[in-house]
Amino acid sequence: GIPMLPEDVMHVKFPDPSDPLDGLGYGLSRLAAAGQSIDVDNMVTEFLNIFFKTGVIPAGILSFDRDMSDPIIARTRERWKEIYGSYKNWSSEIAILERGGKYQQIGMTFRDMGFADLDERNETRILSALRVPPILISSRAGLLRATYAVYETARKAFWEDTMVSELMLHQDEYQYY
Repeated sequence: GIPMLPEDVMHVKFPDPSDPLDGLGYGLSRLAAAGQSIDVDNMVTEFLNIFFKTGVIPAGILSFDRDMSDPIIARTRERWKEIYGSYKNWSSEIAILERGGKYQQIGMTFRDMGFADLDERNETRILSALRVPPILISSRAGLLRATYAVYETARKAFWEDTMVSELMLHQDEYQYY
């Protein structure tokens, strides 16, 4: 890291309506309000990353009509992951179960998990905390509910209602630095 002196860092104080010092204390970043949604979005991204790297999710049970010893169970499990355990193998390999083997789905599919709705929810909450109209960054929520005809209006409203007022909060610090 690069050491920084406090006088070399611009610190902007956001207003906090519950501040007992009447605006002289430190407020929270706008992203603090969206912190949980950002955490959920990061966890979903991490889950998808792991899922596409390994392709392993407890989405089903393999069962066989015969008793199996622990070494055979371990070998079967390893073989299943080796052949079908990565997204790279999904389209190229067809599962074949012999000796009375059956596959039963127990986990949720991506559709069941509602990833599209979850992504849209997270985008909307994060953008809401930052007061950014979703159409401006072409987010899913913005594209589904708005047209490019309202883009200019959204851009103007964002600058007039959000950016100008927020820049005024930082005016003293900007002039100083």
